Amino acid sequence: MNKFFTDIAAKSLLTAILTMALIGCSDSIDKRKTSFSIEGDFTLNVLSSPAHLISGGDARVEINIPADLAVEQVLVYLNSADITQSLAENDNHQLNGLIFGLKEGENTLQIVSETDQVVSFSTILTN
Repeated sequence: MNKFFTDIAAKSLLTAILTMALIGCSDSIDKRKTSFSIEGDFTLNVLSSPAHLISGGDARVEINIPADLAVEQVLVYLNSADITQSLAENDNHQLNGLIFGLKEGENTLQIVSETDQVVSFSTILTN
């Protein structure tokens, strides 16, 4: 009788493991993207983790700036707060750095061209 329950437990555990593995494989690639772009415009790369799996309230990001736009003309907002100063320009015409203060759940990251004051790029980061 004890072997019967041991066999059932082992089969249940194996079924649970296989089910979890299949669920993990069913995630679409888009859900795990770490790079977002608008053709010919800005590109955002979340370097620390996929954008939907950020934890701890911060994310390391890299923003590629269009060649015809000066980096100094770019503003970056997180949930409507200007975070441009927390990012640094590098030699590749990019802004990069660690974004702090992500709230639990969805956070809106927006990139604005200072010259036309229009949101050029917007995406959701999930903490």
